[in-house]
Amino acid sequence: MQTTPIKRRMLVAGLLGGGALLVVLGYGFLSWSQADLLQRVLVVTACLALVVSFCLLLQVSLRFTRGYRQLVDTAVSKGKRASSHTVTVPEFIPLADLLVSWEKKRSRQVQRLMETKTRLETLLGSMQEGVIAVDSKSRVLFANDASHRLLECVDGSIGGKSLLEVTRTKALHDLLAVAFETQEEVADEFDLLGATRKTLAFRATMLPGETAAVLVVLHDITELRRLENMRQELAANVGHELKTPLASIKAYAETLQNGAIHDRRINMQFLTRIEEQADRLHELIQDLMQIARIESDEEAFEILPLDVRSILDSAIRAHEAEADAKDITISTMTFEEEVVVDADDDGLQTIFGNLITNAIKYTPAGGDVTVRLLMEDDQVVVEVEDTGIGISPKHHGRIFERFYRVDTARSREMGGTGLGLAIVKHLAQAFGGGVSLQSELGSGSCFRVHLPLALTSRSAPLSSQP
Repeated sequence: MQTTPIKRRMLVAGLLGGGALLVVLGYGFLSWSQADLLQRVLVVTACLALVVSFCLLLQVSLRFTRGYRQLVDTAVSKGKRASSHTVTVPEFIPLADLLVSWEKKRSRQVQRLMETKTRLETLLGSMQEGVIAVDSKSRVLFANDASHRLLECVDGSIGGKSLLEVTRTKALHDLLAVAFETQEEVADEFDLLGATRKTLAFRATMLPGETAAVLVVLHDITELRRLENMRQELAANVGHELKTPLASIKAYAETLQNGAIHDRRINMQFLTRIEEQADRLHELIQDLMQIARIESDEEAFEILPLDVRSILDSAIRAHEAEADAKDITISTMTFEEEVVVDADDDGLQTIFGNLITNAIKYTPAGGDVTVRLLMEDDQVVVEVEDTGIGISPKHHGRIFERFYRVDTARSREMGGTGLGLAIVKHLAQAFGGGVSLQSELGSGSCFRVHLPLALTSRSAPLSSQP
C-alpha cells in the first residue's frame, strides 16, 4: 500500500500526540515541585510534541482544504475545462479525473439531447399537421407552427396558456375530456368556425409519464370533404342526366317493339327521337370525359403561340348555319393585326365554340350575337354578347359549376349538357386566364374570356377594326 505525504504526516502527528498525551497524563499524578529533572524534561518534550502534532494536523487540514477547493472548482467548471483539471493535491487527483470523465460524458449526452431536440423541433415545425401537447389542467405544453395556423391563433406562441385562451371550440374540448377520461386513443373530426370554416381531423393519444398529458394531432380535411361532396354531387348529377335520355330511348324502343315499328307515320319519328337522345348521351359522356381529364391534369395540351383572331373567325364560321337557322346575326369586332396567345388550338376552339353555341341557343329568333376581341393591359379579352333571355345576378356565382342550370327544363329542352360553361372555365384557367359574366335577366348576357398575351405580342400597339 502506497503511503502519501498526508498519511505520513498524520501518522507522525498521531504518534507524537499520543506519546505526549501519555506523558502528560502520567505527570498529572505528580506535582511539578516533586518532579525531578528527567520528569520535567519529559513534560516539556511532551508539550513540544503536542505543538508539533498540532502543526502537522493544521498543515494536513490546510492541504485538504486546498484540495477540496480545487475539486469544487473542477466540478463547477460546467464543461469549460472538461479535458483537464487544476487539482495539485495528489489525494484528490483520482477524484478530479473521475469528475472530468463524468463531465465529458455529460457534455456528450447534453449535446446529443440538444441535437435530438433540434431535429424534433424542425420535424414538427415542417409538418402540415398541427401537434399540441395538453396536460390534465388544459394547459398547452407544446404547439407547433401548423397548430397556430389551423386554430387561427393571433399570438405568436400559445405554449403555457390555457387551451380555452387559444380556442373556444366546444367540440375540441369535449374530445380532450373523453381522451383524459378513457385514457385511450380518441379519433374524430369537428368543424372549426373561424375566419374560414374548417373541418379538422382530431386524434388524441396519452403521453407516457407520471404527469397526465395528451398529444393531439390536427389535420385539415376541409378540401378532402369538399372533394367528397363534389364527387357525391357529381355521381348524383350524372345519374340524373343519364337517366332522362336513357328513359326516353327505352320508352321509344319498347313502343316500337310493341308494334309501332310497323306504323309508317310514327316509326321514323321514334327512330329520330332515339337518335337524338343517343347523340345527347354521347355529347354528355364526351363532355364528362373532357372535364375529368382537365381537372385531373391528364389533358395533354399542345401549348403553342396561336393567333386568337383566326381561331375566333373559324369558330364563328362553324356556327353561321346554326345562327342563320334562327335568323340571328353574328357581328364581330376584332383587330387587323395578329393577336397571339400561348394556348392549345383545340382548347381555344372549344372555348369559343361553347360560348357562341350558348349565345345562339338562348337568343330568340331575330336577335343579335356580338363577338369582340379586346386588349386590357397584357390580357386578351374575348367577349361574346347576346340579346337573349339574360341571367339573374343571383345565379352568377354558380353558373360555371358542372350541371348547374338556371332553368333546368328549358336547358334540357335545348339539348344542353350543363357542362359547357364548366369546360370553358377550366380550359381558360389551364391557359393561365379566366372567365367572367355580365348579365341581367331579360337584357342579354356577355361572357368574357381573359387570356394572357404572348410575350412576343406585347411590344406593338394594336388597332381595332369594327
